[in-house]
Amino acid sequence: MTDIDLQTLCFEWQKRLRLQDWVVTAVFGRNKDITNEDADGNVEYSNETMSAKIILRHPGEGFDYVDGRSADIEINLVHELLHLYYAVIAT
Repeated sequence: MTDIDLQTLCFEWQKRLRLQDWVVTAVFGRNKDITNEDADGNVEYSNETMSAKIILRHPGEGFDYVDGRSADIEINLVHELLHLYYAVIAT
């Protein structure tokens, strides 16, 4: 899967979750790009501009759950998008 494929998947899930008002960039990153070493992704967002950047751990960087099961890119993407879904409530 490429960054373009990931972005396309992100658009699809934004529509399903009714997050089309958000401008979301989704990319793969390296281990150093993920702020929590136990996570497979993270999101940085601004409620003011309704923009966000989702970084998912690149498949070549040990994209695995702690128990060794293979991580699902789509599940991790949706998880990060759900942070945006509840971002308005959190502020």
